[in-house]
Amino acid sequence: YAFTGLAEMVITGTDEKGKAIDPIKMKTFLNEESQYSAMEFSAADQKQKDGVEKTVMIFDMKNNASIILLENEGEKSRMAFGLDWQAISNQVAEQDSLQLDAQDIQFTKTGKTKTIAGHLCEEYTGETEEYTGSYWVSKDPIPGMGSFWGKNSPFVSKKMKNKNPDYFNHLPEGNILEFSHQSKSDKSTAQMTMVDIDPSNASTFVMAEYPSMYEGAQAAK
Repeated sequence: YAFTGLAEMVITGTDEKGKAIDPIKMKTFLNEESQYSAMEFSAADQKQKDGVEKTVMIFDMKNNASIILLENEGEKSRMAFGLDWQAISNQVAEQDSLQLDAQDIQFTKTGKTKTIAGHLCEEYTGETEEYTGSYWVSKDPIPGMGSFWGKNSPFVSKKMKNKNPDYFNHLPEGNILEFSHQSKSDKSTAQMTMVDIDPSNASTFVMAEYPSMYEGAQAAK
Protein backbone atom coordinates (compact mmCIF):
# COMPACT_ATOMS: atom_id res chain seq x y z
CA TYR A 1 0.00 0.00 0.00
CA ALA A 2 1.71 3.18 -1.23
CA PHE A 3 0.93 6.72 -0.08
CA THR A 4 2.20 10.02 -1.43
CA GLY A 5 1.81 12.25 1.62
CA LEU A 6 0.89 12.57 5.28
CA ALA A 7 -1.47 14.77 7.27
CA GLU A 8 -1.42 15.04 11.06
CA MET A 9 -4.26 16.16 13.30
CA VAL A 10 -5.00 16.46 17.01
CA ILE A 11 -8.41 15.58 18.47
CA THR A 12 -9.48 16.97 21.85
CA GLY A 13 -12.74 17.55 23.70
CA THR A 14 -14.72 17.11 26.89
CA ASP A 15 -17.10 14.43 28.13
CA GLU A 16 -20.75 14.96 29.07
CA LYS A 17 -19.70 16.36 32.46
CA GLY A 18 -17.26 18.83 30.95
CA LYS A 19 -14.12 16.88 31.94
CA ALA A 20 -11.30 17.11 29.41
CA ILE A 21 -10.56 13.88 27.52
CA ASP A 22 -7.05 12.76 26.67
CA PRO A 23 -5.90 14.28 23.36
CA ILE A 24 -5.42 11.90 20.45
CA LYS A 25 -2.95 12.39 17.63
CA MET A 26 -4.04 10.86 14.33
CA LYS A 27 -2.16 10.70 11.05
CA THR A 28 -3.92 10.29 7.72
CA PHE A 29 -1.90 8.87 4.85
CA LEU A 30 -2.63 10.72 1.62
CA ASN A 31 -3.00 9.31 -1.86
CA GLU A 32 -5.06 9.73 -5.01
CA GLU A 33 -6.09 6.07 -4.93
CA SER A 34 -9.74 5.80 -3.88
CA GLN A 35 -9.58 2.06 -3.27
CA TYR A 36 -7.70 2.22 0.02
CA SER A 37 -6.99 4.60 2.89
CA ALA A 38 -4.97 4.47 6.11
CA MET A 39 -4.67 6.11 9.54
CA GLU A 40 -2.17 5.96 12.39
CA PHE A 41 -3.14 6.55 16.03
CA SER A 42 -1.13 7.54 19.11
CA ALA A 43 -1.47 9.59 22.30
CA ALA A 44 -0.92 13.28 21.53
CA ASP A 45 1.75 13.68 24.22
CA GLN A 46 3.51 10.41 23.40
CA LYS A 47 7.19 10.83 22.56
CA GLN A 48 8.39 9.20 19.34
CA LYS A 49 11.15 6.77 20.26
CA ASP A 50 12.22 3.18 19.67
CA GLY A 51 9.96 0.71 21.41
CA VAL A 52 6.83 2.88 21.34
CA GLU A 53 3.88 0.97 19.95
CA LYS A 54 2.66 2.07 16.52
CA THR A 55 -0.78 1.18 15.18
CA VAL A 56 -1.82 1.71 11.56
CA MET A 57 -5.26 0.88 10.19
CA ILE A 58 -5.63 0.30 6.45
CA PHE A 59 -9.10 0.28 4.86
CA ASP A 60 -8.98 -1.72 1.64
CA MET A 61 -12.24 -1.11 -0.23
CA LYS A 62 -11.23 -3.08 -3.33
CA ASN A 63 -10.52 -6.30 -1.42
CA ASN A 64 -13.17 -5.74 1.28
CA ALA A 65 -10.68 -5.86 4.11
CA SER A 66 -9.54 -3.91 7.15
CA ILE A 67 -5.90 -4.43 8.13
CA ILE A 68 -4.26 -3.49 11.42
CA LEU A 69 -0.47 -3.14 11.44
CA LEU A 70 1.26 -3.25 14.83
CA GLU A 71 4.82 -2.28 15.65
CA ASN A 72 6.19 -2.63 19.18
CA GLU A 73 9.81 -2.80 20.36
CA GLY A 74 10.97 -3.46 16.83
CA GLU A 75 8.53 -6.33 16.26
CA LYS A 76 6.00 -6.05 13.45
CA SER A 77 2.75 -7.97 13.02
CA ARG A 78 -0.61 -7.64 11.32
CA MET A 79 -4.25 -8.64 11.64
CA ALA A 80 -6.74 -8.64 8.78
CA PHE A 81 -10.53 -8.74 8.85
CA GLY A 82 -12.96 -9.20 6.00
CA LEU A 83 -15.38 -6.28 5.66
CA ASP A 84 -17.74 -5.54 2.78
CA TRP A 85 -17.37 -1.75 2.69
CA GLN A 86 -19.98 -1.26 -0.04
CA ALA A 87 -22.54 -3.31 1.89
CA ILE A 88 -21.82 -1.36 5.08
CA SER A 89 -22.28 1.98 3.29
CA ASN A 90 -25.52 0.76 1.72
CA GLN A 91 -26.83 -0.41 5.10
CA VAL A 92 -26.13 3.03 6.53
CA ALA A 93 -28.00 4.60 3.63
CA GLU A 94 -31.01 2.36 4.30
CA GLN A 95 -31.33 3.27 7.99
CA ASP A 96 -33.97 5.94 8.46
CA SER A 97 -32.34 7.09 11.70
CA LEU A 98 -29.20 8.00 9.75
CA GLN A 99 -30.90 9.59 6.75
CA LEU A 100 -29.37 12.96 5.96
CA ASP A 101 -31.39 15.87 4.72
CA ALA A 102 -30.27 19.32 3.68
CA GLN A 103 -32.96 20.78 5.95
CA ASP A 104 -31.51 18.94 8.98
CA ILE A 105 -28.20 20.79 8.80
CA GLN A 106 -27.44 23.96 6.90
CA PHE A 107 -23.87 25.10 6.33
CA THR A 108 -23.57 28.88 6.57
CA LYS A 109 -20.43 30.70 5.44
CA THR A 110 -19.47 33.31 8.04
CA GLY A 111 -17.05 35.26 5.87
CA LYS A 112 -14.14 34.60 8.25
CA THR A 113 -10.90 33.15 6.90
CA LYS A 114 -7.65 31.86 8.38
CA THR A 115 -4.70 29.74 7.34
CA ILE A 116 -4.46 26.19 8.72
CA ALA A 117 -1.45 23.97 7.97
CA GLY A 118 -0.52 26.29 5.11
CA HIS A 119 -3.97 26.35 3.46
CA LEU A 120 -6.40 29.26 3.35
CA CYS A 121 -9.71 28.19 4.93
CA GLU A 122 -13.21 29.64 5.21
CA GLU A 123 -15.42 29.20 8.25
CA TYR A 124 -18.83 27.53 8.03
CA THR A 125 -21.29 27.00 10.86
CA GLY A 126 -23.88 24.27 11.15
CA GLU A 127 -26.57 23.28 13.59
CA THR A 128 -28.77 20.24 14.20
CA GLU A 129 -31.17 19.29 16.99
CA GLU A 130 -28.26 17.70 18.86
CA TYR A 131 -25.32 20.06 18.41
CA THR A 132 -23.86 23.26 17.01
CA GLY A 133 -20.67 23.18 15.01
CA SER A 134 -17.99 25.32 13.41
CA TYR A 135 -16.02 24.06 10.39
CA TRP A 136 -12.96 25.49 8.69
CA VAL A 137 -12.84 24.29 5.09
CA SER A 138 -9.99 24.81 2.63
CA LYS A 139 -10.97 27.05 -0.29
CA ASP A 140 -9.62 24.46 -2.72
CA PRO A 141 -9.57 20.65 -2.50
CA ILE A 142 -6.20 19.33 -1.29
CA PRO A 143 -4.74 16.47 -3.39
CA GLY A 144 -4.98 13.16 -1.54
CA MET A 145 -7.16 14.54 1.28
CA GLY A 146 -10.42 13.29 -0.23
CA SER A 147 -9.70 9.82 1.16
CA PHE A 148 -11.17 10.99 4.48
CA TRP A 149 -12.00 14.66 4.55
CA GLY A 150 -14.15 15.31 1.49
CA LYS A 151 -17.55 14.50 0.09
CA ASN A 152 -15.92 12.12 -2.42
CA SER A 153 -14.61 9.92 0.39
CA PRO A 154 -14.63 6.19 -0.45
CA PHE A 155 -16.60 5.69 2.78
CA VAL A 156 -19.57 7.45 1.15
CA SER A 157 -21.36 5.06 -1.18
CA LYS A 158 -23.19 6.06 -4.37
CA LYS A 159 -26.38 4.86 -2.70
CA MET A 160 -25.89 7.33 0.16
CA LYS A 161 -25.39 10.17 -2.34
CA ASN A 162 -28.41 9.11 -4.41
CA LYS A 163 -30.68 8.96 -1.34
CA ASN A 164 -29.42 12.32 -0.01
CA PRO A 165 -28.55 14.42 -3.10
CA ASP A 166 -29.45 17.78 -1.54
CA TYR A 167 -27.18 17.19 1.46
CA PHE A 168 -24.11 16.19 -0.52
CA ASN A 169 -24.65 18.86 -3.18
CA HIS A 170 -24.57 21.52 -0.45
CA LEU A 171 -21.28 20.39 1.06
CA PRO A 172 -18.29 22.69 0.41
CA GLU A 173 -15.81 21.47 -2.21
CA GLY A 174 -12.74 21.86 0.00
CA ASN A 175 -11.49 19.74 2.89
CA ILE A 176 -12.26 20.14 6.59
CA LEU A 177 -9.03 21.13 8.35
CA GLU A 178 -10.60 22.11 11.68
CA PHE A 179 -13.95 21.62 13.39
CA SER A 180 -15.55 22.04 16.81
CA HIS A 181 -18.82 20.52 18.03
CA GLN A 182 -20.82 21.55 21.10
CA SER A 183 -23.64 19.39 22.42
CA LYS A 184 -26.97 21.07 23.22
CA SER A 185 -27.90 18.51 25.87
CA ASP A 186 -24.70 18.23 27.97
CA LYS A 187 -21.18 19.61 28.32
CA SER A 188 -19.56 17.32 25.75
CA THR A 189 -17.47 18.90 23.02
CA ALA A 190 -15.16 17.70 20.27
CA GLN A 191 -12.44 19.56 18.42
CA MET A 192 -10.18 18.50 15.57
CA THR A 193 -7.33 20.56 14.18
CA MET A 194 -5.07 19.65 11.29
CA VAL A 195 -1.59 20.61 12.45
CA ASP A 196 0.50 19.53 9.47
CA ILE A 197 -0.04 18.52 5.83
CA ASP A 198 2.98 17.24 3.93
CA PRO A 199 1.99 16.07 0.41
CA SER A 200 5.55 14.85 -0.30
CA ASN A 201 6.01 12.67 2.82
CA ALA A 202 5.62 9.36 0.98
CA SER A 203 5.38 5.97 2.70
CA THR A 204 4.74 2.37 1.74
CA PHE A 205 3.50 -0.54 3.83
CA VAL A 206 4.69 -3.95 2.59
CA MET A 207 2.57 -6.75 4.00
CA ALA A 208 5.46 -9.22 3.82
CA GLU A 209 7.23 -7.15 6.50
CA TYR A 210 4.31 -7.66 8.91
CA PRO A 211 3.85 -11.38 9.75
CA SER A 212 0.26 -12.41 10.35
CA MET A 213 -0.57 -12.83 14.03
CA TYR A 214 -2.86 -15.71 13.09
CA GLU A 215 -0.02 -17.59 11.39
CA GLY A 216 2.14 -17.12 14.45
CA ALA A 217 -0.61 -18.44 16.71
CA GLN A 218 -1.04 -21.52 14.51
CA ALA A 219 2.71 -22.20 14.53
CA ALA A 220 2.83 -21.97 18.32
CA LYS A 221 0.30 -24.79 18.72
